[in-house]
Amino acid sequence: MGGHTHQSAEKNLLRCSWSTDDTLVSSGSADKMGYVWNVQNNKLEHRLGGHKGCVNDVKFLTEDRIATASSDKTILISNY
Repeated sequence: MGGHTHQSAEKNLLRCSWSTDDTLVSSGSADKMGYVWNVQNNKLEHRLGGHKGCVNDVKFLTEDRIATASSDKTILISNY
């Protein structure tokens, strides 16, 4: 899956999470963003911003809510 970029020294893909229906996959990134892809068509569906540090973990909470955790010591909950 493409669509994310790295703009820092950390150039590794961070934690991934699957939606409950297995149609979406999310990941954190060193570029301070979380990403959500549709696995059926391999398209980037959402970019989740708002952090000031590397996004280390992303977790689907409900059908339309997701949490991102960052090295900036914050957790953001977003609709997607």
